[in-house]
Amino acid sequence: GRTEVVEEDLIKAMELALPHRLKSKPFEQASKQAVHQVVQEVRSHQSGDAKNRNDGSKSKGNPHANSVGDAEVNFKADLNVEAQVASQRLKEAATASRGSRAARVTVVGYPHGYPISYVPPIKGLVSDVDLNATITLASMKGGGRIEIEDEDIRVRVRRARAPRLIVLVLDSSGSMAALRRISLAKGLAWKLVEDSYVKRDMVSLIVFRGSRAEVVVKPTRRYNDLLEALDKTPTGGRTPLSSALSTLLTLAREAKMKSRWLTVKGILISDGKANVPLGYSDIESEVIALAQALKREGVDLEIYDTRPRVAIDPSPSYVDDIARITGAKVWKM
Repeated sequence: GRTEVVEEDLIKAMELALPHRLKSKPFEQASKQAVHQVVQEVRSHQSGDAKNRNDGSKSKGNPHANSVGDAEVNFKADLNVEAQVASQRLKEAATASRGSRAARVTVVGYPHGYPISYVPPIKGLVSDVDLNATITLASMKGGGRIEIEDEDIRVRVRRARAPRLIVLVLDSSGSMAALRRISLAKGLAWKLVEDSYVKRDMVSLIVFRGSRAEVVVKPTRRYNDLLEALDKTPTGGRTPLSSALSTLLTLAREAKMKSRWLTVKGILISDGKANVPLGYSDIESEVIALAQALKREGVDLEIYDTRPRVAIDPSPSYVDDIARITGAKVWKM
């Protein structure tokens, strides 16, 4: 092999090491063109040739022109004003919840968060032992030698941020194709995933169209998987809203069984115009019953209403019924 490092070796190393530092958004993929632009700038700086530096900056253009982040803009290009309104309301919702104490819980036997007290083990489960408290109690019995017995053991009580699962419930039925509202919905979903990335929440994706809803992405922190699934989601067919609510309820129950401290937030992006029942009962009864079940299960629901703003809309929507029963916040898009 060679015993000297040449410039091509450095460029190859930069292509491997620099991409994650050149991203302006969490899910952008920095291109090789961006890396080579950095190399060109270094060369120009070293040579002190201002002309080469200016020529290089003009020829390279925007290094992120083909990035994943720009695809989000393409989702809502035809409804740019509406997208900005939705983005602003999303920002307001995120700001309102930032730092909220509702996101924290008091836990025992959960080794995360900051300790606030200690208690004897609950139901004999010894986990996250508070050594200082345990040794102190054992030493108070007197005698020259400290012997720790079962009744001396204390476990920590902590205040911790509750792990959270964000479930995007996306309506991809034919009605969402009108005015290309699905493009706006996907752009909004992208922003919600970015927010989850910052807060390290788990995410999941339920898509409903045709005859039923489907869990396209199971709970995960692999955010790019969800974004790729969004990009591939087709649009068309009827609106099985009851199936979507039922799928969300089942997913929430299964997730909570795996993590007792987990909180689940469902984000429904839909016009609410259901036309496919789950069984033989009427759709309205199903939607009301499922909304009540979601409330009992403790699922925090938020709705982005994609109905067009027209004076007369003859087709019924169940957005208002779901919001009334669950107490969900509704954002008009």
